[in-house]
Amino acid sequence: MAKFIDLNGATQEVALDVSVYKDAAINQMTVPQFINTKYETDSDKYGTAFEQIAADCGLFMHSDNRYAIRAPSMADVLSGKAEMNAGVIVRDANPASRIIFPAVFLEAVENKLKVDASGYVAMFDSLIAISDDIVGARFEQPLINYSGPEGARSKAIAQLSEPNVMMNITVSDVARKIPSFSIGMQISDEALGATSLDFVTLALARQAEIERAARVDEYIAAFINGDVDMGSVALAQVTTASFGNGDSSHVLNHKTWIQWLRANFRKRHIDWVICDLATALAIENRIGRPVITNDDPNSPRINATAQVANPAWQNVQIFLVEDGVVPAWTAVGIDSRYAIRRVRNSQAEYAAVEQFVLRKAQAMRYDFGEVAYRMFDEAWTVLYLS
Repeated sequence: MAKFIDLNGATQEVALDVSVYKDAAINQMTVPQFINTKYETDSDKYGTAFEQIAADCGLFMHSDNRYAIRAPSMADVLSGKAEMNAGVIVRDANPASRIIFPAVFLEAVENKLKVDASGYVAMFDSLIAISDDIVGARFEQPLINYSGPEGARSKAIAQLSEPNVMMNITVSDVARKIPSFSIGMQISDEALGATSLDFVTLALARQAEIERAARVDEYIAAFINGDVDMGSVALAQVTTASFGNGDSSHVLNHKTWIQWLRANFRKRHIDWVICDLATALAIENRIGRPVITNDDPNSPRINATAQVANPAWQNVQIFLVEDGVVPAWTAVGIDSRYAIRRVRNSQAEYAAVEQFVLRKAQAMRYDFGEVAYRMFDEAWTVLYLS
């Protein structure tokens, strides 16, 4: 049992068991989101329901000497002593602290990963157009076909006649599978008492960030080179030489840069470019890039400045990757509104958590399942600095 203060200021008891993970997964939520949705409280005054329940179980993520609060050791969490330290009598075979611990732990790891908004993984999230959560490891991939309307124009129609079909939406004949990934951790009996909850969270967050960064590299490589599992082929590329502006030896011309950004502007507006450092420097140092030197804006002048009203290009953000993730001297441009879809399996972690709680294991496994793929190929363009 765990307690929280409801919206009216009354103390309520909550019976916790491992099924809360399954219920959250079915509702496509994390456990904290599910608990906060199920139990109403005044979060400004008391904290969210999940935070109150975690605190009632003695699961403090950080020590605070002002109030004699210390983060519990892993031995306290697994045995239920964390609850007794918080003034709760533990009667159940599986104490609430052990049941809610995986959710508190994963939430803390996610929070640590989100602290640095400029981090590699966090910046990749900015490129994703749609992120969906589903229950289960298989999903059907939508296929959208615009080939009909692109070759035709709208037309006047008679009463009750059918309009031109603007697009066809079907699903792939093959159900796609979301791969599952796992991070394991084993704690010896000697380390249980010496290892605090916040220390373990910090260690796992660091490992999770390294692993996620590696997976981002794999996603980007698959976006460019094609992915057999997702039924996609390699992206076609254009060369700087094809623009006829005298680009050579991996040197970029400003005119080529603008022409590439504007190309196919009715279907995409490039706002992100993915490339390695050498290519980014070539973009930065491109020949003919406009610069202002020795200009006095306060000097009297008679002038009429020409300004493009519909440029169809914009300032782009560069997402730097390590050498080898993107081919050398290659810039991959995307319209992030339509380029990438990510699908996550919200039920992936349930089995691992159930095993940890019910079997009273000291070896913990955190599973997660996700896949990312190209959504609209026309939101992508690849430039090779020939």
